[in-house]
Amino acid sequence: MVYRYEVYPSREQEHKLFHTLKLCRKLYNHALNERRETYKETGYGLTYNQQQNALPAFIKQNPEYSQVHSQVLQDVLRRLDSAYQHFFAKEAGYPRFKNRDHYTSLTYPQVDNVKRTFSRTGSVYLSKLGFVKMETHREFPVEAIKRVNIKYHGGKWFANLTAEIPDVTPIGNPTKLWGSMLA
Repeated sequence: MVYRYEVYPSREQEHKLFHTLKLCRKLYNHALNERRETYKETGYGLTYNQQQNALPAFIKQNPEYSQVHSQVLQDVLRRLDSAYQHFFAKEAGYPRFKNRDHYTSLTYPQVDNVKRTFSRTGSVYLSKLGFVKMETHREFPVEAIKRVNIKYHGGKWFANLTAEIPDVTPIGNPTKLWGSMLA
């Protein structure tokens, strides 16, 4: 289940968020280009694990990426890998390079310390950014939150909090239940 809330970053935080989106988009495009070139040269494609293992060397060569949480960068590579998986499963077209208008979110795939992430009422903690004000218009199960996605849409910022809620199995056969009510 996903809970969506509007967030209100400070001017400095918003600048950092836009800069992080720019770096994530550049990494996505770099990784896509790297996969294409490797395939042209060798006939074999790169995997997520190969690119993820090369990420520390990439960050060393491009120090501005140290400003972005490592899990956010790893998720960028997962997105690209997912795009390839959908392509090979014939569920989507070949992955494309992203421009500013087509890369508008970043994801913290693991909420490391949920107690810290939601320790301030009305805020969400984002690594490398700090606490960001969040409009919590309804309650959500804090302990069940597994990932945080920050999205820029329509001139506003949103936090999409993904919770893992156990499946609830219905009691009895719903067909029999409805059948007996209609009879």
